[in-house]
Amino acid sequence: MKMTASRLKLGAGIVLVLMGIFLLMSGNKEQDSEILTATQLESKDKTQLYLLDGAGEKWNVQDYTILIGEGQIMRGKAELTFKGDPSELEKTRHFEVVFYEQTADGEKQGVFSTEYHVMSTAQTPLNIITNVKELGFFSQEYSYDELKKDVTTYESTFAEVKWDDETGKAHEEVIELNIRKQAELADYSDEDKSSIDK
Repeated sequence: MKMTASRLKLGAGIVLVLMGIFLLMSGNKEQDSEILTATQLESKDKTQLYLLDGAGEKWNVQDYTILIGEGQIMRGKAELTFKGDPSELEKTRHFEVVFYEQTADGEKQGVFSTEYHVMSTAQTPLNIITNVKELGFFSQEYSYDELKKDVTTYESTFAEVKWDDETGKAHEEVIELNIRKQAELADYSDEDKSSIDK
């Protein structure tokens, strides 16, 4: 029970730090010049956070993060865990994971990926288990196409994992992700802040 509580505190702390960094990074961006609908403007004024998990036959995905706010969207920060025998990955020379979302048109759209390659046979094989403990992240402007997305789009996220084993045989697995947690923080105007202070 203690371990679970400390893990939740650590997870909450990491999420708050991520949100702080994200908001600081995006605070310097110029305002978009495009015309947005009221709903789209409302979504730009909120900071939204989604944490997604998924389980496959050989891989688990935990805490894949989608963070939206201040005209920016960040994806990534997931942890992948291999459920098989670690010795199966000892000679891995190629590993790739791509996260996709399904658009309103039913198309799959790659939104985040990471890839590891050993280019020469003289090089040491990859330590995949260590490399995928925390994937990096990708941040970009919250463009018009992103504004068309909503929780349904993010709920459609899935990952394709490709790797080779100790014999050089290629493997592929598709992992459906589900939103485990979501949070939304609304920005307050100066008027709202003054009424809260009273």
